[in-house]
Amino acid sequence: MDKEQQYDPEVLKEIPPELLAEAEGEWFAVNPKQDCPHQENLNWKEIVGNLSKKTITLPCTKCDNDKENWMCLSCYEIRCSRYVKGHMGDHNKETKHPISLSFSDGSFWCYDCESYVFSPGLRELAMTFSDIKFPSDKEGRIDINDVVN
Repeated sequence: MDKEQQYDPEVLKEIPPELLAEAEGEWFAVNPKQDCPHQENLNWKEIVGNLSKKTITLPCTKCDNDKENWMCLSCYEIRCSRYVKGHMGDHNKETKHPISLSFSDGSFWCYDCESYVFSPGLRELAMTFSDIKFPSDKEGRIDINDVVN
């Protein structure tokens, strides 16, 4: 990887070290927390019902930013990321709603765990999100369980 493609070290400082996997100092991956207890109270059926092609393109309800937005998985509020104006973080501080879904990459962040999180329930939600955001990829998708088992 050449220097122009390397990640900003300031961004890496924001990620807790235990969540980073590194190989030869040239790349990093985030290892999401697998045992987040805060997802147990989420209403999966209602969350899926609130995801649509329109929803994932909605702007931040505070600043109208239409890039880098997240959806609160407790109340479905759409707010921008910390890399824009940080309105989803403000929402968490105001409401204590712990988990949000990124419309950019389909990842999940738990503010209470201070970590990216993943689980079987979130996996199903991630697949639903992917089907909505990338409808043409649906037929060609390989299920990881088919590869592993």
